[in-house]
Amino acid sequence: VDYEKQWYLGMIRRRTLYILIKSVEKAKHQHSLKLHWKLIVEHFRLSKWLQYLMRLDCVKWINKESNKLLFDHIFLTIELTLAFHSTQTRMDNIRKQFPELANIGKRIWNKVYEETHLYHLTATYILLDLQQSYEACWRIHMTKRCAQMLLKYESKTITELYETGMLGHSVYSHILELIEKKSLKLEFYRVSMVHGHLKAIENPFDLLPLFQSLPNHEKTRWQTIMKAKHRWYINESIFKR
Repeated sequence: VDYEKQWYLGMIRRRTLYILIKSVEKAKHQHSLKLHWKLIVEHFRLSKWLQYLMRLDCVKWINKESNKLLFDHIFLTIELTLAFHSTQTRMDNIRKQFPELANIGKRIWNKVYEETHLYHLTATYILLDLQQSYEACWRIHMTKRCAQMLLKYESKTITELYETGMLGHSVYSHILELIEKKSLKLEFYRVSMVHGHLKAIENPFDLLPLFQSLPNHEKTRWQTIMKAKHRWYINESIFKR
């Protein structure tokens, strides 16, 4: 119910909602929050198809398309984590909303609350990591999220004005159509930079804060090293070396 409410408010997309509901349905049969979180985390991993495309980075067109898919993957990871994270914040009010839960044993309730808190904390760390590691992606996603929420609120307000007789039918229909077109574009199309405002980031390497302060020649050198080795990151020792 909470995930559906988030979609209704414009906080998540339909694609994200379907993933979350599917995860809930599978976990519900086993009464396992751990399974629910595990199924969500599976979507954080890069698909084999995308991993294969990233290995073909010597072809310019393929490299460009794989970068777009990588950004889409990061956006989905942010959205799924935010959706899960925001549900826990409402746990504190559940007892007030459902007084009948007072009949549940204190030990059982505390166990559920502790488990929820554990995964909420994990989601918090992941969100902080995403925010630091992919600052540009985070900023674009949050801008898109806010725009979707504002359009949902605008749609509700316009409907209320129409129902109270303050707007004519033709004006109401026209405005509502514009809002729906914008909402669909935000939900199903990639966010693009405004022409002449900012150059779209085409290289995922530019999103890593660790390298942003380096001079261009140093950045290029490290980029060359990492691109040559990224497919061989088999274990920690190789990665560190």
